[in-house]
Amino acid sequence: MRYAHITPLRNFKLSDTYNDMHLLLYHWGLKSEKYSRKCRQSKVYKMADNSQYELRKEIDYDDYLRWAQWVKADEIIAPDVMYNFKKTKKLIEDFIPRVPKQIAGHKVKIQGVVCGKTIEELKRCYDWLCNNEGIDVIGISKHGCVPYKKEDYFQSRRDFLESVFGTEKPIHLLGVNDFKDFLTDIPTLNVRSIDGKFLAKVANFDKKIDLHTHINRNHLLSLFNLFEHIK
Repeated sequence: MRYAHITPLRNFKLSDTYNDMHLLLYHWGLKSEKYSRKCRQSKVYKMADNSQYELRKEIDYDDYLRWAQWVKADEIIAPDVMYNFKKTKKLIEDFIPRVPKQIAGHKVKIQGVVCGKTIEELKRCYDWLCNNEGIDVIGISKHGCVPYKKEDYFQSRRDFLESVFGTEKPIHLLGVNDFKDFLTDIPTLNVRSIDGKFLAKVANFDKKIDLHTHINRNHLLSLFNLFEHIK
């Protein structure tokens, strides 16, 4: 599995050294030109995240696409509305034709996120994404599988993944709930990657992480080194 450790702006260069890929946060890009520049300069595989969950509102999709192109994203996460398959489906259908075929000379991949408020809706959305030729990667949110077990996000996502049929499309896990998430292995699914602020939060004594949070570099470096040995 590949890892995208999300860190604040001051620690971006350090995470760039240890990351297999980056999840680039659009709402942080809106706040900071410096963050966007660091995103653009990074040479690892880059996913652009639409930040609709963090912003709690519909974004300007044209501006989001312009930003994704400017930071030279390899993969773009399509718009989604958590717990709402119908709206997510419509947004993705409208979004796919607007995505450029190439960015910085390489083919752009589109990630669609599974959304639904019931188990049946989640499965229908997953099946629809699997069969949609415009979708290259399927995203599973850390909060998106609540209908399975509300009290345990890790087990909820695990139960969902074990309940669906395999697909040739790679799976990306959006967000880390538990250290066990890093070890997720579903034999029938191609779980490609995961992202999250987990290591940054541990280094910051489990406090909230934002764009300008200051994390002791040595604390984070120690965790990155430890993680490299156990992953």
